[in-house]
Amino acid sequence: MEIGAGVVVVVAVAYGLGFAILSTREWSEEARRRYTLGGALLIAVLAIVLLAIPW
Repeated sequence: MEIGAGVVVVVAVAYGLGFAILSTREWSEEARRRYTLGGALLIAVLAIVLLAIPW
């Protein structure tokens, strides 16, 4: 695995742990939307890096 892919994996795991640990009830709807879309973008980038780009 390349360094960039490793960084994406670590950040995606951090987002997942954030959903598991942080209470988002007090967050505004906009903050939850940004957090969710950011995590989805990281997972999409990870999929592209690991699956779509031929090594």
